[in-house]
Amino acid sequence: MTVLKNLVHFLKEEINKMKFVSGEESEKVTYENDDPILRSCLPLIKVTISELEKKLGKLIEEKEDFDKLDREAKSSADELEEKIKEAEILKTDVEGYDTRMDKLKERQKMELKNNEIERAQYGQEMEEINKIHVHSLHENLRMLQERIGREIKVFNETKKDLKNLKELNHDLRARVSEAVAKNDNFKKVLAEPTEPTNSGHDSVCSRIKTQCSTH
Repeated sequence: MTVLKNLVHFLKEEINKMKFVSGEESEKVTYENDDPILRSCLPLIKVTISELEKKLGKLIEEKEDFDKLDREAKSSADELEEKIKEAEILKTDVEGYDTRMDKLKERQKMELKNNEIERAQYGQEMEEINKIHVHSLHENLRMLQERIGREIKVFNETKKDLKNLKELNHDLRARVSEAVAKNDNFKKVLAEPTEPTNSGHDSVCSRIKTQCSTH
């Protein structure tokens, strides 16, 4: 841009100089027609000035186009800067998201590890509980079997005692029956009529002795 401005400024100065010279030369031609070389150069000078003016117009148009492009470039640069800022913000968000995801993964990993440890501990505790429970069941079964054995022994002893009592009761019943029979016989003897003689009295006494001796 600086080079173009300097070039345009230079061309303007040259054109002004040419116009000034051309004006002076025109006056000389008008008032001093005695210089044929100057008159012959005037058309060339006019053509050169016209070409320079055209070039100047093109340069001005190019400068305007360049300024337009420069403004568009600045606008694009501003938009690009905004996009870069948005990209930086997005990058920061993505990095934050990645960080949170890494922490979440690490947390899940730790939770899984803790869960495995807890499951292992729970399994060990349940195994210990089962061992204690099984041991308790075996111990209770042993105690129950011992108790049943004692009760069976007591039952057998009681059964034996009952048998002995039954036999004793049977003997007692037999002896009672025998005593009742002898008592009945004794009553019969006493109920028999006797004569008031010594021989009759002796006979009764002997029979009573016989009954008593059997007892």
